Amino acid sequence: MPFLLQTLSDKDLPAEKLALEIVESVILDDEKTGIAPKLRQLRAEGIQLELDDFGTGYASLTHVSPREIDRLKIDRRFVQNININRENAMIVRAITELASGLGIAVVAEGAETIDELDVLRSIGCDEVQGFAIAAPMNPDQIRGWLTARSGLKPKLRTVGGLSA
Repeated sequence: MPFLLQTLSDKDLPAEKLALEIVESVILDDEKTGIAPKLRQLRAEGIQLELDDFGTGYASLTHVSPREIDRLKIDRRFVQNININRENAMIVRAITELASGLGIAVVAEGAETIDELDVLRSIGCDEVQGFAIAAPMNPDQIRGWLTARSGLKPKLRTVGGLSA
């Protein structure tokens, strides 16, 4: 992992601006891979660690600690149709409340509709990824998209701190 830190240094990029998404299986395989100390080193340098696809694997809740990770990424399977699927809404609410209580950020992946965004906001999950915010864009398109929204009051924060 020193390669990553060296690259950031060589390019004069602040480590605090980088987040690494780690799937639950990486943490579970620590006994085989010994990756935990490397991840702790990266985090100590300011790199944020995000537990991706949370809720779909077999990770123990012992890994859901503000000493280990900065953000939980709720898998899109729980976000899809959250406005009509009561069980998914309950799962997302539980994850959001758990993370909030521990001081860990949460982002919901795969928010595709305004109705899904409304439910996520009502639950208290205010960071989202998905086409309900915007489809992928090239740099010229994103500038126009951001400019058009610069005067609007944000309803949700998107990953990376942008507002929608």
